[in-house]
Amino acid sequence: MPNDIVETLTDVFWNSIKYQYPNAEKNIVYEQAFVESMIVKDTEGYEMPPHQDGGSFIVGYAQLFITDETDIHHGIILHKSLQPERKMNIANAVDTDKQGDEYDAFYKDHNTEAVTTYPYKSNCLYALGCDDTTWHEVKSVKPGFSRYSLIWQLYWNQRGEYL
Repeated sequence: MPNDIVETLTDVFWNSIKYQYPNAEKNIVYEQAFVESMIVKDTEGYEMPPHQDGGSFIVGYAQLFITDETDIHHGIILHKSLQPERKMNIANAVDTDKQGDEYDAFYKDHNTEAVTTYPYKSNCLYALGCDDTTWHEVKSVKPGFSRYSLIWQLYWNQRGEYL
């Protein structure tokens, strides 16, 4: 992944990153972070289960929806944890043998409340700064809704050292 994408996304999410990790320095994030990008073709509706971005080291999430229409049935809901003291054991979360059990233990009976909804608008770019109490959930989709999504996720695995 070209370094300029890491730097661009770090710049976009810098206020959120700095708020969560006050000892972070931008040049360190530039060196340590990486970006995962993907293209998703969605013809029947894509539903992403709620996920806790802190547990997966995502510090920024951008998604471009390419579609001819806005669908009020389709969007992202941000959830705030009602148990912010509840944390993942990051060592287990990144261990392939323990990962599933750790995620199950974290999500089971974890109380949240929906705080903001972003409907999917035609040809709209969303950039969401992530923290370890923010959940993303995709709402239901009307049948036949069709779109492409370009997704960029900014990961920073070493971030715990900068709290």
